[in-house]
Amino acid sequence: MEEVINVALAGHVDHGKSTLVEAITGKFPDRKEFELKRGMTAILKVISFEYKGVKVNLLDTPGHVDFRSAVNLALLAADGLILVVAADEGVKSRTEYITRKALRLKLPVIVAANKIDLPAANPERVKRQLMEIGLHAPVVPISAKMKWGIEELLSEAIAHIKAKREKDKRIVVLGHERKTGIGQVFLLSIRGGTIREGEELGPVKIRAIYDLSMRRKGEARAGEIVYASMMGEVAVGTEILADGTIRKSEIFTEDIYPSKVFKLSLDAEGLQKAMKVLEGLSGEIHGFKVERIDGGLQISVLGDMQMKYIEDALSEAGISFKIVSERRKGIVTVAGRGEAHVGTAHVEVLPRTVPRIIVTRYDYDVTMDFDWVTASTVADALGIEGMLVIIHRGENPDDLAEAIAKAVEKAGLMEVFPQGNVVVRTPKVSEIIKLTYAHGGQILESRENSLWILLPTFELDSFVDEVYSVTAGKVEVKLIVPPKEAILGIDPGTKHVGLAYIQGSTVEVWHINFPQPLTERKSQQAMMSKFVRELRLFLEGKDKPTKVFIGLGPGLKYAYEAVQRVLGDSINVFGVDETCTTKEALYLISSGKILAKRFKGIVDHAYAAVLIAKHRQVVGKIMRVRHARRKLETYIASHSLIGYMFKRLAGVHTLRDLRPGTYIEVKDPSYIDGKVSKGDVFIYWGLTKNGVLVHTLAGCRMVLRWKAGVHPERDFFKAFSPVKPRT
Repeated sequence: MEEVINVALAGHVDHGKSTLVEAITGKFPDRKEFELKRGMTAILKVISFEYKGVKVNLLDTPGHVDFRSAVNLALLAADGLILVVAADEGVKSRTEYITRKALRLKLPVIVAANKIDLPAANPERVKRQLMEIGLHAPVVPISAKMKWGIEELLSEAIAHIKAKREKDKRIVVLGHERKTGIGQVFLLSIRGGTIREGEELGPVKIRAIYDLSMRRKGEARAGEIVYASMMGEVAVGTEILADGTIRKSEIFTEDIYPSKVFKLSLDAEGLQKAMKVLEGLSGEIHGFKVERIDGGLQISVLGDMQMKYIEDALSEAGISFKIVSERRKGIVTVAGRGEAHVGTAHVEVLPRTVPRIIVTRYDYDVTMDFDWVTASTVADALGIEGMLVIIHRGENPDDLAEAIAKAVEKAGLMEVFPQGNVVVRTPKVSEIIKLTYAHGGQILESRENSLWILLPTFELDSFVDEVYSVTAGKVEVKLIVPPKEAILGIDPGTKHVGLAYIQGSTVEVWHINFPQPLTERKSQQAMMSKFVRELRLFLEGKDKPTKVFIGLGPGLKYAYEAVQRVLGDSINVFGVDETCTTKEALYLISSGKILAKRFKGIVDHAYAAVLIAKHRQVVGKIMRVRHARRKLETYIASHSLIGYMFKRLAGVHTLRDLRPGTYIEVKDPSYIDGKVSKGDVFIYWGLTKNGVLVHTLAGCRMVLRWKAGVHPERDFFKAFSPVKPRT
C-alpha cells in the first residue's frame, strides 16, 4: 500500500489558504456560490495529490470563526498541520486558536509564512510570535500568489509529517452529502483498523465504500479518507469504534456553541422544504441548531456569517421566508451547585461559563469510557453548553444520566454572557445604578461618586452612550481592558471564600462555605483539604492562572496555602488591599511570600478579580428546568445511536411499550434457539406463536425462536434490551 499522510491546512481568514491550494494542485478549491461571492472558504474539503511518491490528503479548512468546527474536524483526522500565516500581518486570533489546539493534540506543524511578495512581510516576526505561544516549528517563507517556496513547503511537510496509524479500529465522520445515483454518502477518516463493505458496527452497517473520486472499493484501511454509504444514523463529528460504540468527539464539540438566535416566519410548505435543506446543510456546516416554533423556525447559529450561509441556501432552494427577530445568545450553564443520587450514581454539577462539558471522577485520576458521552448527552438534551460534572460514583450510563439530569433540575439553568468591567465616576450615582440594572449588569463596588460595574460586553457601548447622556457629559468613564492571560481572584474569609477566574471576557465565580471556620484548630486540616479540593475543581479544565490576586482579609494565609498546594510555588501571588490589612497579611508581606499592592498601584483587572470574587455571582438570566428526566428520555428516544448506549432510558419498560420498528439488542442468547450472540441488534416487528419477528440491520426478515420453557411475557426483557423506540 502506498504511503498516505493526512495534512490539515488552516489559518486566519484571508491569509491565503485557498490560493495556496491552487498553487499546489492547480485547482481553486472553493466551489460554492457563497464562497466565490464572499471570497472565503466555508466548508471542509479533502483534496488529494501525490508528491515524491507520497499521497497527500489535504484537508482545506475555513478561516472564518463562524466555520471553526471544520478546523476541529480536520485536526481530528490529520497526521499534521500546515499553518498558514500572512507574513505581513503576523499571528491573529484564529492563528493562535489553531496553534494551541494543534499543540494540545501533539500534531507536527509546518508554518507557511505567506505573502512574502509584499513589502511589509516579516517571516521572522511570525516565527517569534509563534514561539511566544509555545510553537517551535519550521517556518517556510512562501508566496502562494507568485508560487514562490511551494516545493520547499511540500518537502518540509513530507519530511516532518508522518502517517499515524492506530491499532484499534476508529472512524471519524467528517461530513455527508448526496451523490447522484447513490444517495447519501458519508465522508470518513479511517484512523485505525480496516472497514469492509457489508460490515456491521453496532447499529451501523457499511453498505458500500468509495474513494474520493467515487470509484467503488471493497475496503478502506487506516489512514485513508473515503466515502461510504451506510445504514443507520451517524452525525458529523462522531467516532465509530471497533466494538460498535459510537460517541461524539470532545475535540469536535469544543468551542462550538451558538452566539445568536434568529426566528424565521415561513408558510407550511416552506417549512417542510426548509427542514430538508437544513438537514442537508448539517453535513457541510456545523454547530447550528434548529427548532420548530409556531409560525416558523428558530435557528441558533455560531455567528452572522453562518446565518448568511443558511439564508443563501434557503433562497437558492426557492423558499420564501422572513427573519422576524434576532437576539444574542449566551452560554447556558447550571445556575449553581446541584447534587443528586440515582441508583448506583452520585453526582454534582457546577457552573462553567465557557462552552465545554468537563467531567471528572471525584478523587480519581481517570474517568470511565461512558462518563463524558453520558454527561454530554444530558447537556444536549437540556440545552446546556458549559458545565462541570463531578462523579462521586456511577456504574452505568442510565443511572449516571438520570442523576446528572436530576442535579441540573435542582440547580436550575442560567444564560451568561461575556463580561466587561467599567468604572464610572460622577455625582449622579443613583441614575447610573438604574442604568446598570436596565442593561443587565451588577454593581461590584460603590464609593462616593464612583461605581465599579460588571456588564455583558455587548451592552457596554449603549451603556456608555446613555451614561454620557444622563450626566450631560460630566462623567469619567473607564473601560477595564480584560487580561489576555488567565488570572485568579480570591476573597478570603475564614468561613466563606469567594473565587473568580478571569481570562479575556470570560468570567467565572464560585464560593466555598466551610462547616467550621478555618481558624478552628480541631477541624483545620479537614477544612483545608476541602479548600484545596474545591479550588482544584474550580480550576478543572481551565488554563492555569499566571497570577493570583488575594484580598488582604482574615483568611489570607489559608488561601495562600491552598494556592501553593494547587498551583505550586512558582505562581505569582499578589495581595490586594481593597478594605483593610490584617496582621496575618502584614506578616506574609514582610516575609516576602506575597507581593503587596495597594489600590492605586494595582492593575485594574487585579482589583476587579477580587471584587468579583467578593460578589460571588456573574450576570446571567435564570432559567427554570422542568421535567428534566422526560426531556432526557425524549432526546435519547429520538437518537438511535445514543439509545444504543442507554437501555433503560430508551423508554421501553413492558411489552406494551414495545412498538414495531424498535431496535432490540440480544442481552442473553441462552433464551433463543438459534445462532445469535450477545450484543446482536435487530429491528422488532412483533411476537409470533413461537418467537419474535425481526428484521436484521441489512433488511432480512426472520423469526428468532424461543427455547423450550421460555415465556415471552416473563422472559422477553431477560433475553433482549430495547435500544431505540421508533419515533
